Amino acid sequence: MVIVVAFLLSFVATGLQPIISKNEEVDKKKKILKSVVFVEESREKEVFTQDFVIDEYNNKIKELVVNYQGDPIEGKTAFELDVKKEFRKPLDERQMPVFVYNDDGGKKYYIVPLIGMGLWDEISGYIALEDDMSTIKGAAFDHKGETPGLGAEISKTKFSERFIGEEIFGEDGEYQFQVLKGTGNLKAEQSTYYIDGLSGATLTIDGVNNMMNEILTDYTTFFDKVKSSS
Repeated sequence: MVIVVAFLLSFVATGLQPIISKNEEVDKKKKILKSVVFVEESREKEVFTQDFVIDEYNNKIKELVVNYQGDPIEGKTAFELDVKKEFRKPLDERQMPVFVYNDDGGKKYYIVPLIGMGLWDEISGYIALEDDMSTIKGAAFDHKGETPGLGAEISKTKFSERFIGEEIFGEDGEYQFQVLKGTGNLKAEQSTYYIDGLSGATLTIDGVNNMMNEILTDYTTFFDKVKSSS
């Protein structure tokens, strides 16, 4: 009896694996698209259907893998790269994914993945830059175990929409962007490189700042090459 039950469970698990893999693929593509296709949170389920996600991604996203010098690496698929594993490697050994979104007007946006540590567990996201490689087109974040109502709010549209139109790098090319601690602390003179954070989520916001600074700085050589070629 035990053997029969084990066989049936194994059979069911094997049968479900293609469905699970497909759902995981669509979910990842959706997260990438959310960084560049802004939709009000109340309409996300309506807009980001499986068909929309697959069509939008396949028709408008071009994948690249680059090294730390910003040069393309042939024979690698950006979507399949293990970002966590790659960003643990020394910089000169990394394979770094880039997702280039081409909108209906012919404009390109460059999306890079983010991964770091929040208060309790891993946080991650995608950030899309305009072709000046500094202006934020959009962002989307996720988490594994941040506190509901506090750090977990990074996954909400009301947080990610604050990034739109902000600048990452200063005129000298140095990283400048920062999410402030708490809310209501943004001053008029800080409007270019700073945004309000979240109340009661200091360590989660520290994690967001750290992962953005570290990862986007690692991409600067690639960003410079894009700017010089445009």
